[in-house]
Amino acid sequence: EFLCEADIGRDDGDARGAKVHHRTGYSAPQPFVDQSPAERGLHTAELLLAGAEGGSLDLSLLAVVLPASGKSVVPVVLEIGGAGLLEDHWGDDLPLEAYLYAFDHNGGVGDYLVQSAQLDLSKLRANLAAGGIKLLGELHLSPGNYTLRALVRNGRTGKSALQARPVMVVASQAATARIVEPLFPQPSGRWLVARTARKEETGRAPFDPFRLAASAFVPEIRPVVAAGTQVQLLVYGAGLGGELTATVRVVLADGSSVLAPSTQSTTAVATSAGDLVSVPVRLETTGLLPGEYLLRIEIHDAAGVGASAPATRFVVRG
Repeated sequence: EFLCEADIGRDDGDARGAKVHHRTGYSAPQPFVDQSPAERGLHTAELLLAGAEGGSLDLSLLAVVLPASGKSVVPVVLEIGGAGLLEDHWGDDLPLEAYLYAFDHNGGVGDYLVQSAQLDLSKLRANLAAGGIKLLGELHLSPGNYTLRALVRNGRTGKSALQARPVMVVASQAATARIVEPLFPQPSGRWLVARTARKEETGRAPFDPFRLAASAFVPEIRPVVAAGTQVQLLVYGAGLGGELTATVRVVLADGSSVLAPSTQSTTAVATSAGDLVSVPVRLETTGLLPGEYLLRIEIHDAAGVGASAPATRFVVRG
């Protein structure tokens, strides 16, 4: 900011003899904690509409579009690193704000989630420092192309981060088989987990995409598995039913195989979300060296009807 004061001394338009005194100056921005709710709301809207990714927090976003004939359920996971949340923070409570909007190609909002939480650091500081917090939620989107924009913020320090990713929702045809990328279970203990309020569809029994059999299921965004173990994965699909055969392939980034394909029998489990089924699949990591791999899964029914899931990256650690 440039501050100046002038002593013109004449009013006939002649600038000769005028004196101008100047000095540089700086007006500090108002601390986030001192901003009014209206100012905070305006700042939030500006960030979401601008869509510039990045920030001072570690944020990752997972969104899986589940097959549906109409509106699709889109389970989402926001993973927020605890170290950034705690940096420069003061006090024994931490107000966490999270916003997730699905913008269509016209800039309209297909669906959104807004969540706030008050974290008690006298109890949760160690958990945050060791990992962070995962927020689970779901969007309901009609067929179309969207851009998801997730914004998270420490409501006291103002530190924030924004992530965006495109998603395409396609209406599934009853005669077409389709499966989505497999979900890896999160090992327990490292992350805090919170859920947004569930959205219930009128006339439909509640559907929880974050359950594997009878247990709560928290997906990994950046899957890491131990060598020499067996991992139970969850694959959602439609157009499949009954007894199924799953073929699991582990390949390198260039597509070359590192293990012989694994063929296993499995069963489609009906859900309350229309024709959507869940399919448990096993991943064997015996024989894999530490490193990064791609997982490719194909599932077929007894009649030969089948589908392939998008390739999923995962890391094996020793």
